[in-house]
Amino acid sequence: MSKIRLYLLIALTNLSVFYTSVCAQEIQAGKIGESELYEFYSNFWFNMHHFFKQESLINSVKGTSVIEKATLDKMTTGERSVLQAVIEYYKTELLDEDLRTSDLMSAFKQWIIGRDEERLTDIPESLRGLSEQLQNAAAVYRKYFWADHQAANKAVLEQNLDLIKGSEKRVSERLSDLTKSYWDNKKIRVDISYYAKASERNLTNRPYTSLFPTHVVMNSSGKADTPRGNWLELLYHESSHHLILSSGGFVGGTIRDISQVSGQRSPRQLWHAYLFYFSGVVTQAELKKQGFDNYELYMVRNKVFSSYIPFLLEYLPSYIEHKVSLHKATTDIVEAIRKSRE
Repeated sequence: MSKIRLYLLIALTNLSVFYTSVCAQEIQAGKIGESELYEFYSNFWFNMHHFFKQESLINSVKGTSVIEKATLDKMTTGERSVLQAVIEYYKTELLDEDLRTSDLMSAFKQWIIGRDEERLTDIPESLRGLSEQLQNAAAVYRKYFWADHQAANKAVLEQNLDLIKGSEKRVSERLSDLTKSYWDNKKIRVDISYYAKASERNLTNRPYTSLFPTHVVMNSSGKADTPRGNWLELLYHESSHHLILSSGGFVGGTIRDISQVSGQRSPRQLWHAYLFYFSGVVTQAELKKQGFDNYELYMVRNKVFSSYIPFLLEYLPSYIEHKVSLHKATTDIVEAIRKSRE
């Protein structure tokens, strides 16, 4: 081999190593913790994106703002103009784009979570407009908001990481058993964002999940972990979405089958109510082991699927205790729902 070819080979090898290292750094951008089943991130761009989405929604629907007046008063005229321009862009172009279901928002999420905090490069053409808006506002967001948002993200993880590590294995195994489905065989990515999902119909700041692969977005603002254990339950709820699907799999399929045999449509979102109940009960049992004796299920506290709750509380405990089959419990629940509507 000639010296020139040898030098060229060495240069290409070094370039490959450098490129691999850069890619790895971008993929890991914003990583703030991990456990056996999860990797946790607090990504600068992703948080800023959710901040503007929340602000545009609140501004459009209620005419108010998530930005404190004291913060606005600290800004220069130019900084306020930059901020307002991006808010208007979100209100005009993205107000109806759902963070979980929109093709644009899904594509943007998958792309942005791997970007380095300092720069956005290799921007896909379809995402250029949105990316340029965030780049324009990056300095203002970093100066006035990011430190607080990042601190809240890290704090909520720090408050819960030991609980997660001490319970995740048992919770995943128990939920897999109840749903007769396999937990993800790879660590689930969890992005913690100060603001997460809201919509024009529901302005409540709340977590959300996309599937295949499972990707969870958890919020840290306000009372995200009130009462203590709330954040943990919602983490397990969100990361269990792949275990219960709307019309397929063991749970969804059982509901659908029983409803068809009885000559009625499946009760709306009953599968989702099961998911809230299963993840809530399993989390509640783990919290009790940690000394949280009076923890109340999220769905009960917040009256989620309130018309179903009495029937879930009456018939599902026997299934959870392996005293009856899911088919039997669901038959009783579907029949009880039918009678309640007569």
